[in-house]
Formats: sequence, C-alpha cells, structure tokens
Amino acid sequence: MTSFTPNMSQEAQAILLLTLSQFAPKQGTPEWLAQRFEGIGASETDALLKNPDRYIAEKLKGTSFTGNEFTRWGHEFEKVAADLYAIRHNFKTHELASLPSQEKSFIRASLDRLVEEPSNNGSEASYHILEIKCPSRRMPTQGKIPEGYKLQMQQQMYVSGFHNGVFLDCNFRLFADEASFTADTQYEFGKTKGALILECILTQNKDAEPIYHEITHYPPKYFGTPGEWKLWVNTALSCLPTKEGVEYKVHWWFLETVVEVPLQYNKEAFEKHIPTLEDTWLRLKKAQENPQEFLEKYVGREKKAKKEALPNFAGLNLADVSSDDDSDT
Repeated sequence: MTSFTPNMSQEAQAILLLTLSQFAPKQGTPEWLAQRFEGIGASETDALLKNPDRYIAEKLKGTSFTGNEFTRWGHEFEKVAADLYAIRHNFKTHELASLPSQEKSFIRASLDRLVEEPSNNGSEASYHILEIKCPSRRMPTQGKIPEGYKLQMQQQMYVSGFHNGVFLDCNFRLFADEASFTADTQYEFGKTKGALILECILTQNKDAEPIYHEITHYPPKYFGTPGEWKLWVNTALSCLPTKEGVEYKVHWWFLETVVEVPLQYNKEAFEKHIPTLEDTWLRLKKAQENPQEFLEKYVGREKKAKKEALPNFAGLNLADVSSDDDSDT
C-alpha cells in the first residue's frame, strides 16, 4: 500500500492529500487533461491491460474527444450523487486532484471523492474513497462492481493510501417539467428529488443540438419543500449573468435507484499488474521519440491479425454444402 510517510494516520494522510490537491489542476480543466499524459490514470488501466499496444497507439495519436451527452450527464449529476451520499450517511466529502503514486510516479489516480466518516467518540475520523457512476441509460449494477471499475478503484486505493472504498451507482431521471416535480409524491424533496441549473451553449454541434456547458449551478443545501426549491431556482436564474449565446436550463430530477457496493484494497491482485504497467509506460516514452514508426508497425500488425482471423474458404467446394435448410418444406 502506498503511504506518503510510514505510520501516517488516516487523518494526517487525508490532510496531506487535500493540501497537495490545492496546488494541482482541478478535475476537468485543460491543465488536468494535459496532466493525464504524465502517467497512467486509473480509468485507463483496464484498457491498457487488455491491449498495451493499442493503449500506446491511442496515446500517441491523442484525442479530440471533449465529451458527449452521456459523459455530460454523468458530470452533471456526480456532485448531486456525492451530496446525497453525504446527507444519507452524515459523512463529509472532499474533492481531490489527480495525484501520482509515491512509489511509482507514472501510476496516477483521480478520486471522485474522499469521504470522511466523523467519529462519535472523539477519536480520529476514518476515510474511504468514493467512485461515482451516474449512467444515463443502463440500470445500476445490483451488488456487483464491473471488473473495469473495480480495477480503477484498486488503483485509486493504491495511489491514495486508503484501503477502503465504495462504488456508488446512481440512476437519475428527469421529470417532464416543474409541475410534475411539484405534484410527485413518490420521491422526497431534498433527498431523492431536486433541481439543478445548467449553462446551455447555443452554438450547435454537427448534429444541430445545443451543447451543454459542464459547469453546473447547485443550491447551497438540499431543500425540503417545493416552494423552497422554486424560490432557489428563480433566485439563481435572476442572479446568473446574461451571456451572449448562452441560456440556462433547469433539470427537475429524481433519484430512481441507488446502489452502494463496498470494496477493499487487494494488494496482491493489483500489484501483480505493476510490471505490465511499468513496461507499457517505458515503451510509450520510447515510442514518443518516433511516434510515426510505432504507429506504422502497429497498424501493420493490426491489419495482419484481422486478415489471419478471417475464415479460409480456399479449396471449399460449394457443391458439397447442403441446401436442406433452404427447402420450403
């Protein structure tokens, strides 16, 4: 297990991580995205282990991907999910920047949240990591963490030094309008339903749809009556600055399903992958000296592999193939 200082307490470890995060790029910023090229992020490890050469090729080619409707949905509701988790358990949550492992600096991780569990008897608080998923289509996994996300969390625990985590899978949905939100009696105000405000960039993309800005405006707390929510929405909308090409959109949401799955750090299961991670990282750094050469060889290998995977019909006599399945009987 990674530790910044031998025998450091969880509380001291948390204070140090939070302090380091204050001087690191915030998640989602261009600086944070650039920092992802300084190591292997936790969300990348599953793909790397499945195909190291493809991982290297994609790193060399770079990406112009800036998000889509699914990633925007997850980003919009991540903070809501974290807030509701803290309210439900009386915990505190902290955001952390992307940080490197102290043992292997090329192994990095960004935590969705570091969760502080206050003590009731005056002793030090305990901590665990929180990985949040808010899928826009699929239903939450019932009691099981998909293997790719499990590996991601193992790397987060390796880097952070905290050996307990929770996988939080939330299924948010939207009411048709404010009237439906107010009239609903199934969900509880401030706990399983509420509102958030989005900046909508009116510039249209190639599909002629408005692009939603990834800055979301949240209330300072979660209200308990529809009147309080409506007052907050109206006040917030009146205070937000008028911008050319921007309009503000309200999402009246409800939390349909939530699943919490605990996970502990498995030192042996994760650290067996470190040699592969290190070898791939060194190969990537070497390939960056002549990326075109690596990419040409990679494309050649891929074409050869696809060709070899095709069925071989050479010498096949089609007359020998029975046509009984095509009969009309």
